[in-house]
Formats: sequence, structure tokens, C-alpha cells
Amino acid sequence: MISIHELGFDIDGKTILRDINLEVAPGTTMVIMGPSGCGKSTLLRLVCGLAKPTRGRVLISGKDVQSLTPAEHRSIGMVFQSSALFDSLSVYENVAFGLRRDKTYRPAEIEVRVREGLARVGLPEEDLLQKMPADLSGGMKKRVAIARTLAANPQVILYDEPTNGLDPIMAMTINKLIRSLQRDLGVTSLVVTHDLTTARHVGDHFGMMLDGALVETGTFDQILKSKHPVIRQFLNVS
Repeated sequence: MISIHELGFDIDGKTILRDINLEVAPGTTMVIMGPSGCGKSTLLRLVCGLAKPTRGRVLISGKDVQSLTPAEHRSIGMVFQSSALFDSLSVYENVAFGLRRDKTYRPAEIEVRVREGLARVGLPEEDLLQKMPADLSGGMKKRVAIARTLAANPQVILYDEPTNGLDPIMAMTINKLIRSLQRDLGVTSLVVTHDLTTARHVGDHFGMMLDGALVETGTFDQILKSKHPVIRQFLNVS
């Protein structure tokens, strides 16, 4: 579903990513781990087409992400680290935002998709629809952001630090939600995180990034057995 080939990205002559090669099979979740500043979020921006690679390419279902039509591009959903809700829009308007911009959905269909998305993330309450982001907890904002992504029926969902800033109980709720979306909807997911608990709970396959390079891939147990000293320090493996 996601194929990354010799991917590189430079800014002002500085290399941010170099020689990234990665395959994510349909219906699986790949977790990219690594310390802050290693290039994880930049990788997501390239996968979803928000940035153009300096070298190499990203393929979604065999097509270069840079050449996808608007309709094809809607098959890729992005859940941002900050949730990225619009402060001036209600919960309903936030979840409906992308559908309304699409201009191919009737109002009744938009309402059905909004309600279905919110119900799937555990927020079916009627009184929630008109609340503003300022009235929501961090965990609720994250779930509304996921509902907004689900409204477009994506085949691929990209998560940028999905549990960052959440308490352990809400973080586990989000972890279980990511797993359930994979199981129930068959979506392919790419998750970047520095949280090992999140990584273990949501991932099928794992990669470690350091200084813009993907230095290890495999199962979680294989990553744990890495001999790389920085990886062992990151994982707190003695």
C-alpha cells in the first residue's frame, strides 16, 4: 500500500532525510520510532504529499503521491500531533470540513458521515456536535481529529505522535482506537512516535530512525535486540 524508494529531503542544503526505503503492506500498521528531531514528522509530510522529496519517491497503491488526483489523494488521511482542529469551528463543522470542501457530498450525506465518524471514535453524544475545540479535553480533541480523517473513508491513515501530551489512560484509549480501525476498517497505517507503549500496542512492524536515516526495521522483539548503541539507549535496553 505504501512504498518508499530511496527517499531524501533537503532544506537549504541541509539533509533532513536520506535514503529511506520502506514497504507497508495493505491492512497493516508500521510504526516509526526515534528521538525528537530525527525526521519522523518530515517523513509523514512526504508520504501524504504535503512536501515534495528532493530525491526518490513515495508510492501509494503503486502511484506516485505527487501525481495523485484530488480524489485519489483523499484516500490518505492525516492525524496531526496537535490535532489541528479549527478553533472557530464547532466539532460538527471540524469533522465536516473536508467533505464540504470536496463539494460532491450532499448535506444529508455529510451529516451521516460526521455522526458515523464520531460514533466510531466513541463520541456519539448529540450535545458534543456544537461544542468548540476550547471546550474539549486533549483526548477528545484527538478523537475528533481522527473522526475528521475517517469521514473521508481513507485507505491510509498517517498518525503523528498520536498520544503525545495525553495521560496514560487516554493514551491507551487512543492506542486501542488505532488498533480497532485497522481491524474493523482494514486501513493501512503509518504511525510515528517516541512513545514505546504506543508503539508496542498499535504496531505490526517497526522501524527506528536516527539522524534522518532508517537504521533498523523488523518486529518489536527484533528492534529490542538491536546492537546499535543509540537504539539501545532510546529503548532503555541494558
